This record gives sequence, C-alpha cells and structure tokens, in this order.
Amino acid sequence: MARTRFALLLLASALLMGACSMRSMAIKQTVGLIKESMPAFEQEWDYELVERSLPANIKTVEGFLVSAPKDVDLLLMLSRAYSAYAMVLIEDRMEREKAAADAADAEEAPEADRQRLRAREMYSRAHRYGLRALEERRPGFTEAFEKGREKLDEALAGCDKDDVAGLFW
Repeated sequence: MARTRFALLLLASALLMGACSMRSMAIKQTVGLIKESMPAFEQEWDYELVERSLPANIKTVEGFLVSAPKDVDLLLMLSRAYSAYAMVLIEDRMEREKAAADAADAEEAPEADRQRLRAREMYSRAHRYGLRALEERRPGFTEAFEKGREKLDEALAGCDKDDVAGLFW
C-alpha cells in the first residue's frame, strides 16, 4: 500500500514536471518564431497594414511575457516594438495634426498634444522593457542606472555587444 502511494506520488510528480517542462519548451519555441518573424513588420510597405496590426501583435507578445516574465528576447522585442510604434505611427499622427492645425491657423492643436503624450508613454514603456532586459542580463544594472552617471558608467563598462539592443531600444 505504501509502495503504491509512493509510486502514484512519483508518477504525479513526473507528470507535473513534464507539463512544466512542456510549457516552458512551448514558450521558448514560440518566442523563437516571433523573433524570426519580426522582419516581416520592418519590411512591410503597406503602412496602413502595419498601423492596424502592430498594436495587436504588441499585446500578444505582452501576453507571452506574462508566462515568461524574465525572457530577455520578449523584453527586447517589446522594447523595440513600442519604440517603433511611437516613432513611426504616433509621431507621424502628431506631425499630421500639427500640420493640419498650422494650415487652419489654429492657435492650439489638442490632438497633436494628445499624440505627443501617447508617444511619450510608448517610449517610456520601451525604456522600461529595455531596462528589464538589461537587468536580466546584468543584475544590478537598474540600480546603477538610478544612482547616476558614475554608477551607470561602471555598469556600462561591463556590457558587451549582446547588451546593445537593450541599451539602444
């Protein structure tokens, strides 16, 4: 009886461990596929298609990040995607709104101001994801960043070419 319970406990443990391992493996493979597909957005000529699909793709990647919150590839993808979204789409809208207000001799451009604030928020998100990626690769980097130039210079001295994406985006 005790052996049977032990065997069942061992079997249940093995199944649970296998399930966790399978989940982890599935996430890693999906992250790899997403990473490989990123150039499709960068090479897309149809601006409207990118404008309509990028937000949903960003949120999908954020969904994967919930399951793998320390995945550096996901963090870097999000940093890059939010930067691109702000620069290419939101800032473009902002500039169009400014131009329309100027053409109408309007003193204010409230929609341009709203888009500027949105761009700032998206850049801020990109920054936070990039910093998280750096923290995963270089524990203590965030603290150094917050402590000022001298500590940041020390942290940067320990960086290598694999850290460039996190630093750039």
